[in-house]
Amino acid sequence: MEHDNLTPSRRGLISLSLHFDPYSANAADDYERLKGELYKFPILDLIKSELSKSRIDVSLSRKLIKALRFIEGFQLNDAARTLIENEELLYPVYYNVCAAVASIWEKLSKITQDAISAYVRDLIDKGSPVMAVDLNLQYAVRLIGQSRSEESIAALSTIYDRTDSGAIRHDIILILARWRDWTWLSDKRARFRTMTPAERRAFIAASYRLSDEGKHWRDHTRDEFGPMEKFVKEWMAEKVQLKGWELPS
Repeated sequence: MEHDNLTPSRRGLISLSLHFDPYSANAADDYERLKGELYKFPILDLIKSELSKSRIDVSLSRKLIKALRFIEGFQLNDAARTLIENEELLYPVYYNVCAAVASIWEKLSKITQDAISAYVRDLIDKGSPVMAVDLNLQYAVRLIGQSRSEESIAALSTIYDRTDSGAIRHDIILILARWRDWTWLSDKRARFRTMTPAERRAFIAASYRLSDEGKHWRDHTRDEFGPMEKFVKEWMAEKVQLKGWELPS
């Protein structure tokens, strides 16, 4: 059997269900119960032990990654950095790592956030093989998009120009729209007709952050919008009226 050689701690974690529904009537109690269950396991030690091997157990690694949202404090900061900085060993599940770290971003210290952002930007800039996989790159982009910085703006702009993935470009457009990067968004108007469908929808949504310039562009271009693009335009027209509403991440 695949997990016969696991220690009791590893076997116990594998068998533990980490399913959590934040919308259930008992969400708070369920969260505390799961957190209590995980206190029985040395999560940080298990992560470091798993990463000391030449080949990870994918099932156990996924469980350890999911466990991030139930730990706190210095252990969470250490665990997040440890996972992010072992991209070669975690190659098969690295997009899971990026997604999990993004989901607990606000719980991390500013020092940890900055270190993780810099590390992931460096992976991309140096052409890490891990980032040659579009799925890993897309989730890395979403992770970088958690915190605005001039370095991250420059990195995302470079990625946008280099990638052929419409999905990745879609995410970058929305991130830079949330960051109010007017100049970058304005420069992309001329490329609208050559954008992929995903990019076009994202740019229509982002145009609502260009104020009068965006309105003028939509009025001038609306006859070119397809049915789904018209839906996005109408949806955004309603959403931007809501106080405090922001483009989804």
